[in-house]
Amino acid sequence: MKRFRTAVGLLVFALALSPFPGGPSARAQSELDRLEDELDGAEQERDDAADNAETRQAYRDEIGRQVDETLAEYNRISGLLESAGAGLAVLRYEIEVAEDELFGLMDQAQDRAVEAYMRSAALPESSFMLSSSFEQIAVMDQSFRTTSDDNVVVFEELEERRSTLTPLREQLELERSDILVLRSELDVSRGLLTQLFGAADEAVLEAYENLDKADAEYQTALATYEVELEKYRWTGDIEQWRPFVEKYFPAELVQEAMRVMACESGGNPNAENDHSTATGLFQFLDGTWAWMSVPAGWGGESRFNPEANIAVAAYLVDYSIRTGHPGGAWGHWECKP
Repeated sequence: MKRFRTAVGLLVFALALSPFPGGPSARAQSELDRLEDELDGAEQERDDAADNAETRQAYRDEIGRQVDETLAEYNRISGLLESAGAGLAVLRYEIEVAEDELFGLMDQAQDRAVEAYMRSAALPESSFMLSSSFEQIAVMDQSFRTTSDDNVVVFEELEERRSTLTPLREQLELERSDILVLRSELDVSRGLLTQLFGAADEAVLEAYENLDKADAEYQTALATYEVELEKYRWTGDIEQWRPFVEKYFPAELVQEAMRVMACESGGNPNAENDHSTATGLFQFLDGTWAWMSVPAGWGGESRFNPEANIAVAAYLVDYSIRTGHPGGAWGHWECKP
């Protein structure tokens, strides 16, 4: 996310700083480089914050995906458990029905046996002899035997049915037990992943807050850089400095100040004298700047700063007037209005 700066853009900027061939002075360029370094540092911090936020976002998304997968698996296992429970209930019911039928059949067989026995015990021996025929006795005996045989067949079928259902129920109960264990493990995993997701979500929130802070600091640095850049930008028109001159000089001295500035530097804020330390719009010497910039309220500021240079010049003019400088208001300058 680096700012796009082309070589052509830098060249245009350099030429805009000075009307003279060769671009801005070394000291002016050094000051601008310092401002740009501060801007780059703020931009790097913003980029690092953005990368950190992106990394944390990806981690949180991955944890979220795992939570979703675990929840889906948990729901699937719960569905299997519900199905197993329903199937187990059906088997239990069928076993109970088979057992009830079996026991009912046993009771019926027992009742019939008792009834047959009671009937046979109540008849005297002569009853058989009095019977109309032996064929009737045979039919009665065969009917009893047939009924008993049918009971045995049904009894065997019911017993077989129960013996088949019982292992199925045991197997289903075992499977249900395994599913319960698996669901319990998934529940634990889901809880741990939910905690991790909560922590990751907080980390993402913190990262984006840091990103917002870093971006705000970058925007502030960028605004400062652009403001300072405008101060150093030289369009070639001395009139661009008139607002500063009118701000710091008395109205009656504005035109004089404009003429002196035009004479001293041609309106170039980056002008430097080849034969002395004179620098800036009003060509301040090192010593004069160190002496006057502090009481003027611009101590530590660069002479390449157009506003600072004009403000200190206005202060020096006022000082010359108040102290009665022999050369008058413009006694400290070679150029006169």
